[in-house]
Amino acid sequence: MASRILTRPPEELPLRFMGVMLGVPFLFPILQIINSADFLYCTGLLDEEGRELFSGRFSMIQKLVASKQYLNAAGLLSKTDFHLGFSSEETLFSNLTGFLDHASIVNPQKRREVVAYYVYANRWDFKQRIHVNVSRSLDGTRLDLAKQLALNDFFVDHREMFAGVLNKTPVLLYTGQLDALFPAVKIYESFKMLQWRGSELFRVAQRTPWYRNNKPSLGLLGYLKKVDTLMYATVLFGGHRISLDCTAAVNELYDHFLKFAKSSNKPPPISQQKI
Repeated sequence: MASRILTRPPEELPLRFMGVMLGVPFLFPILQIINSADFLYCTGLLDEEGRELFSGRFSMIQKLVASKQYLNAAGLLSKTDFHLGFSSEETLFSNLTGFLDHASIVNPQKRREVVAYYVYANRWDFKQRIHVNVSRSLDGTRLDLAKQLALNDFFVDHREMFAGVLNKTPVLLYTGQLDALFPAVKIYESFKMLQWRGSELFRVAQRTPWYRNNKPSLGLLGYLKKVDTLMYATVLFGGHRISLDCTAAVNELYDHFLKFAKSSNKPPPISQQKI
């Protein structure tokens, strides 16, 4: 969406685009960021045999992708650790770790807050308040959507499009320290290899601790890197459902970014403008 807006002639869509906020994003080749075998081994959730089995499954998926068997690849991915609803059987991740949920390395099952959120979001009165048909259910089209994504999006390389957005507008990208699905380190490694106008600066930039209200006494929320028009953050204690895990931290991060984007969009002083 951002790429389309930024590449359209202004007269087609006369909007001022302020920036993009991306939480635990699916922007890189999925098999590059989802193979969490080493990460899970380092956290103690997999032993050596489990790591080998888990990593081997991703090699099988890669072969299916290479032969353009995308639906089969998505089906095997769903049986591995990215449950898409293709099958009711437990994933390989669940069988190896005993976890019933794959959002965080510290929560073996969905947190009570997450379950409560789904119950509340599916209530008729809430749907009425946000003008959603009461017949709709949260995640009700998950399987159909997964099939469409498998054929048209999962195994498509979006890096060139993403780099184009980075080159044109402020971007907030944030990951969760405890994310078991898209480990923060995998996204970071992929991002470091991305070529965009600030890539060299990003590789050498130092990250800084991020405290609540910029006060160490109020607690550490995560780590930040600011390069050019990019704000890159790692949120402490955040899993894949990062907005539910760390609501206050994410809200503060959004506030930081809106101010950052506003300053990034300011025109340079007259002395620095080209004449």
